[in-house]
Amino acid sequence: MPKVLCYLPGLEGGGAERTMVNLANELPTLGWQVKLAVGRASGGARDWLKPHTEVVDLAVLRSRQAPLRLRRLIRDWQPDVVFSTLIDGNVAARVACLGLRHRPALVVRETNSHQARGDLPGWLTRIAGWAYRGADHLVALSSGVGQEMIHSYHLSPHHVTVIPNPVDTTSLRQQADAARAAPPPWGADSSRPVVVGMGRLHRQKGFERLIEAVALLPADQRPRVVILGEGSLRDALSAQAQALGVDLLLPGFVRSPAAWLAHAAAFVLSSRWEGFGHVLVEAMACGAPVLSFDCPYGPRDVIVSGQNGLLLPEGDCPALASALSLLLSNPEQQQGLRQGGYAALPNYDLSAITGRYATLLASVASARVASARQAGCSA
Repeated sequence: MPKVLCYLPGLEGGGAERTMVNLANELPTLGWQVKLAVGRASGGARDWLKPHTEVVDLAVLRSRQAPLRLRRLIRDWQPDVVFSTLIDGNVAARVACLGLRHRPALVVRETNSHQARGDLPGWLTRIAGWAYRGADHLVALSSGVGQEMIHSYHLSPHHVTVIPNPVDTTSLRQQADAARAAPPPWGADSSRPVVVGMGRLHRQKGFERLIEAVALLPADQRPRVVILGEGSLRDALSAQAQALGVDLLLPGFVRSPAAWLAHAAAFVLSSRWEGFGHVLVEAMACGAPVLSFDCPYGPRDVIVSGQNGLLLPEGDCPALASALSLLLSNPEQQQGLRQGGYAALPNYDLSAITGRYATLLASVASARVASARQAGCSA
């Protein structure tokens, strides 16, 4: 049975963590033995783990400890593949694999545009380039991220594969269908539409742009805004909403968002950059019509504007306000986008995407073994 060691720096409740946990949960169904190593075992993503998923807490207190502790685990368990995600996790995995006598294949997963972030120091992008060139393969979440990695870090196109996030769309649809039989979780007047956003309360997610767009609507047409997530901008977002007269609810991190999304009149992704946009697929699965800024790069891979959602010019708050106003007053458009969202779900099915990962991991592991044998014969 092939062995894969998945590595995450932590178990915070973001899209990268959700994806790695989903894969660690599901790869055993396809014949893989899996360990999920985490730098820190605390965080909301723990709730997504299935009982059979083996988690190894490396108890990392400082980031420089991660490569050494991961290296010990690799030596002891001898996996066929090490699979990492997030820039710090990928660098740690690359360092951990250096000089090993029996080096496993290394597959790194890049979740975001480094250029769009604009806040990565030069030394970190240089180290990332070194790590990605030294890995056996790189998985990008969207075509835009993949092209950026190829051009920025001088990778061969054969070295990069685009695989979107796996989403348990069947379970989400079931949860959403059940939730519609109960009152909405916000307990508000059901006649007033609610627009939902979801993610870390961080500059990347651009939630202040969602609040600004809603504030552009006439006061008597403004929906309530619910943003699911935690982060450092909670107080700033609350203050902005109060100053602009926007009714804002911040419930914090929500383990299962299906009930919130099932009752939403619309879901808005207001991010400045997204590698994929996992929350867009979750919202589609729960029947929420989706709108998104055309940020680099993920949303344009998910949304066919006018069919399964609305894609708006990046950062154009008046355009978002106008689209929201029209959508909230047009039940036919809501239903059309809802049905289009349902039709797109097979592209992100958990089993299908896990199968693509299993095939890739097996191929990369086989290539690593063949390369090692060839090197041994040449010695």
